[in-house]
Amino acid sequence: MHNFPTQLKLLCLLALVTLLNSCETMTSQLAKSQALYQSGQYTAAAAAPKVPSDPSKALLPNLYRASSHLMAAQYGECLSDFSAAEDGLQAQDASINWFDHYLGRTYDGLMLQTYQALVYLILGQPDRARVALNRLEEWQGKAARRNQRAIAKAQEEIKNERSQAGNAAAVASLDKANQNAKNKQQLSEYQHLLDQWGAYEDFASPAGSFLSGAFRLLYMEDRSDADKAVFQLRKTYGMTNSEPARQLYELAEQRAAGKLSRNAMDDYVVVLFENGLGPFKVERRYEIFIPLSRPVYAGIALPVLVEQPAAYPYLELQDGSSSLGRTLPLCSIDRLVATEFRKELPWIIASAVTKAVIKTTLQVIAMEVASKNYGRDAALVTGIIGSALAYATTNADVRGWNLLPKEYQAAVVPRPSSGRLSLTAPGMASSFVQVELPPGPSLVYVKIPVAGMPALVTVTGPRASAPQQN
Repeated sequence: MHNFPTQLKLLCLLALVTLLNSCETMTSQLAKSQALYQSGQYTAAAAAPKVPSDPSKALLPNLYRASSHLMAAQYGECLSDFSAAEDGLQAQDASINWFDHYLGRTYDGLMLQTYQALVYLILGQPDRARVALNRLEEWQGKAARRNQRAIAKAQEEIKNERSQAGNAAAVASLDKANQNAKNKQQLSEYQHLLDQWGAYEDFASPAGSFLSGAFRLLYMEDRSDADKAVFQLRKTYGMTNSEPARQLYELAEQRAAGKLSRNAMDDYVVVLFENGLGPFKVERRYEIFIPLSRPVYAGIALPVLVEQPAAYPYLELQDGSSSLGRTLPLCSIDRLVATEFRKELPWIIASAVTKAVIKTTLQVIAMEVASKNYGRDAALVTGIIGSALAYATTNADVRGWNLLPKEYQAAVVPRPSSGRLSLTAPGMASSFVQVELPPGPSLVYVKIPVAGMPALVTVTGPRASAPQQN
């Protein structure tokens, strides 16, 4: 009987340690950034992720940094981060292999363009905001094609996994596992976990469409702006059935029909409220049955969406002690994320099952070879090392831009006679901020990720003399 090679044992263990160390680095940096962000330490949160030199791998840390710089009112740094993130999305689109790093989602691009437009408005640069909103509309137009390419590449990756297995028994086991009734039932139940989240029209951002329509209405230059305002706000209302979207849509229609003068918009204030934090993913492990000569179970890891709470149920808007109204739901980012996640699930499941079955089958074959050539102890060591490596390399991709808001709320209210708008939330004895409105129509942007933490409140408008922030 031969002794099982010590070098092989050491090599496998070294590979395992190296793998575990490499997997934790970026994950832990982003987790630290998120924790700092949620505690209101926005500058520290922006500094936590280290940005890789490869643009396609730097996408997610740049998005985290941009969110934190925005809350810290560091707008130049925020725009720089978003520009780098946009480079990352373009690099991924041109890449053959999307599967060794975080793959940017369609909503990442939609929200990125939306935020760029907002920051330019905060800085009093409406021309650049217009460019960003035009790009947002272009992104929505090409989003479906981008998603089709992503699915095609994912299917090609799964096909490569099968061909690289190099073993007919492994491929046969995969086909049997895919047809197994217990496996199919379990994975079907997993997909139904998303039923509660609802869905939006494919690859469209109601928040971006609302901002685009509001901008065209408030900053209107010509008839094309009027027509675009009607189109974007009608689209938003159709997707959301939101009362603020309906109000702005009706104003846009009147404006486009010449029934409402440009100066009439001076009587309105639009409030856009980013509320809470959007969903994040956690890993959930499942066992699948593999019908080998000696049937075994193998573990797979799949991502599951977890809902986070809103910061506040709504914002109260006041003129002194007089109520002007409150913010109402506009759209759910939870639902936007779930819409795309639902479309990814078939190839996420297929990839997880493919890798698990092939790894397990090859491990069983390796144990049989080790037993035949080196004895039972060698087979045992092979099984232990193989199982450890399989467990370490079986993980769900739970990465994501976890600093997006849970939802957007909005309000369209009459301009306060005092020229000052007070904002408060349920449970507060007094307003947490009061903003001085510029002449003309105003857009007030409020972002509160976590209740009790510092909020970002800005006000802008086409006749604002300088950027205002509170």
